[in-house]
Amino acid sequence: ATLGRTYATLGGQLMRSGTGGLGYGLFANATVPLGKRRVASLTADRDRVATSFEQASPADRGLGYHVLAGRDLHGGGLLTEGGLDWRNGAGELDVIAQHRAGQTSVGLRAHGALIAAEGAVATMPRLDYGFALVDLPGPAQVTLNVENRPTAATVGGGRKAIIGGLQPYAPNSLSINPDALPIEQLLGASEVLVVPGWRQVARVHFDAGGARHPRRLIVVDTAGNALAPGSLIELADGTTN
Repeated sequence: ATLGRTYATLGGQLMRSGTGGLGYGLFANATVPLGKRRVASLTADRDRVATSFEQASPADRGLGYHVLAGRDLHGGGLLTEGGLDWRNGAGELDVIAQHRAGQTSVGLRAHGALIAAEGAVATMPRLDYGFALVDLPGPAQVTLNVENRPTAATVGGGRKAIIGGLQPYAPNSLSINPDALPIEQLLGASEVLVVPGWRQVARVHFDAGGARHPRRLIVVDTAGNALAPGSLIELADGTTN
C-alpha cells in the first residue's frame, strides 16, 4: 500500500514442518524514498525490529552505503550493521560489518569479469548479457556509441574494443561519428546492428573501404579543363553522377 510517500507492506507465512507441526511468520515494512537513490525503512518480523538508511551506488561507477540499527527479538540485544558498496567499470566491492548477539563479524565480497578476444582485453562488472568485439581499420581513433549513447571505448588506430551489456538474441545498434574521421578516410556505414548470443562475443567490423589507399581524382573535359564542382557527369555505361 502507498501512504503519501511511504510504501507499506504487511504479510504472513504459514509453514508445515517435516514432523507435521505448523509454523507461522509475520512481517511488516515501511519504506520512504528520500531522494536520488536514497531510502529509509522500518522493518519488523519474528526475529528483529530495525530501521535502516541506504544510499545506493550509481549504476555505472561510484560509492554507496547502508546503515542499520535495531533489536534482536530472540537474543534481546542490540543489532547494528553497516556496509560500503564501491562499483566501477571493472567490478564491485562490498564490505559489511555486523554486530549481533554480542558478536561482531566483517564480510568482504568482490566480483568482476575479465574478457579477452583476439588480442583485446576488457574488464566488466559481471559476465552477463552479450558482447561485441569492434574493429575499425584506419589510423583515427573514435568513440564507440551503443544505442546512440557514447561509451568510454574507442576504436581505430589498430585498437579493438570489447563492449558488454548488449541484449542477447536481439538487434543492438553500434555506431561511430563519421565526422570524427579524417576527410580522406572512407566509411561504408557508420552504424551496425549486431545480435550476440548469451555470454557470447559477436565480431563487428566497420568497413573503411579505401581508407588505407585513398585517391583524389580531377575530372576534366575534352579540352583538359577541370570541371566545376557539382557538375553532372555521364559515364560510358550511361549512368550519371
